[in-house]
Amino acid sequence: MMSGMLYDAPGSEDNPWIAVLIAGIVALPVLCGVSFLASVQTLIKEWRASADRTRGWIWAGLPLLAVALAAVGWVGIDVVCGGSLPC
Repeated sequence: MMSGMLYDAPGSEDNPWIAVLIAGIVALPVLCGVSFLASVQTLIKEWRASADRTRGWIWAGLPLLAVALAAVGWVGIDVVCGGSLPC
């Protein structure tokens, strides 16, 4: 909800690192929902078949992509922009 405040500083609307950070923040709840539904469905199917459960665990780890995307944006702001949002 507060991610819009990242664009509060003058000149920050042109910073691509902020867009990457916000994309990671917004993608997290979406990927959590997709991950939950897909991993439960996959684990139930593979449980009945007594098969390898690797795909279910891969689906369960899907939200880590959003966390990694937000981390890339955060590190980009810190390293490239020196920690200041309008760089």
